[in-house]
Amino acid sequence: MTGKKVDTLANGLHPDSWHRHEFRAMGSEMAIWLEASDSASAATGFTQTKELFEANEQALSRFRPDSELSQLNARSGQWIVVSDLLWDVLAQAMEMAAITNGRFDPTTLNPLEEYGYTVSFEQLTRIGPDSYLPHGVPYAGNWTAIKFDEARQAVFLPGGMRVDLGGIAKGYAAQQAVDRLQALGPCLVDAGGDLAAGDAPQGYPGWPVAIAAPWMGIGNEPADLFTLWLANMALATSGIDYRTWERNGHFAHHLIDPATGQPAVTDGLTATILAEDAAQAEAWATATLIAGSVAGLDALLDANLAGLMVMQNGHILVTPPMHQHLQMLLPA
Repeated sequence: MTGKKVDTLANGLHPDSWHRHEFRAMGSEMAIWLEASDSASAATGFTQTKELFEANEQALSRFRPDSELSQLNARSGQWIVVSDLLWDVLAQAMEMAAITNGRFDPTTLNPLEEYGYTVSFEQLTRIGPDSYLPHGVPYAGNWTAIKFDEARQAVFLPGGMRVDLGGIAKGYAAQQAVDRLQALGPCLVDAGGDLAAGDAPQGYPGWPVAIAAPWMGIGNEPADLFTLWLANMALATSGIDYRTWERNGHFAHHLIDPATGQPAVTDGLTATILAEDAAQAEAWATATLIAGSVAGLDALLDANLAGLMVMQNGHILVTPPMHQHLQMLLPA
């Protein structure tokens, strides 16, 4: 999801008390909104939030060979004592894998790299969807095989298994940022299009945000499909509209189906989830898109979750809990 403009602040006009700060971290463009009368306090909060994201990236990035996650992956087959941060994110990833019946699975790094996603996304070549998927990449991972020793706070990855925490790590960091910024005032964190909101700004029912249409190519900014008010909730979108690349003349994308070890064959283009926290929304968005419209929407309905899927045929499917939040549908 890195880099695509999906969920953005919908209203360009805002009160002077809404302070904004932008920076790049965890492979994404970050934006923070904080309502505060004191600009100095806002500046301090922004600095601390940037440092928080940088610390999370240093620990959890698979693209940094010195990160704690990379060191854990390099020592599969051994019990490794891990930090509180890595332990917590792994635990949340395992919880979401169980809840989504394994459709969200953080152990698909091996096939993901076999398909060419070995460097940060901006270094890959994006192509259109008019191609086909390669076959035969073996699936090498299973989230149920990871072992945890709570007494020692140690993790065991079976030999050869490697973990990618990608999106859920970004969601976790966004939620951390909101939890800390709330002491300074109402806030909204936009982590590369995934949103985590604290309290609503004064005089508003929430932060005005938008769900954008799928990304259609370089130079084409996505139009807004819906707007909604976001307060003490998170909104995350997963899609195969942006993060695509060419691998040996074939089309590939970053959503690996754990059942096949290959880029997911899905009738969805993007899936957007509204949930209590950003990591939960992120995992459900990935799982829903991998599952496709029938199984994915059924799972959301069973969980009574607010979700929306933009189909590859242009249709839009919305669960009843999400429909209650949407404000408008703009013409194409």
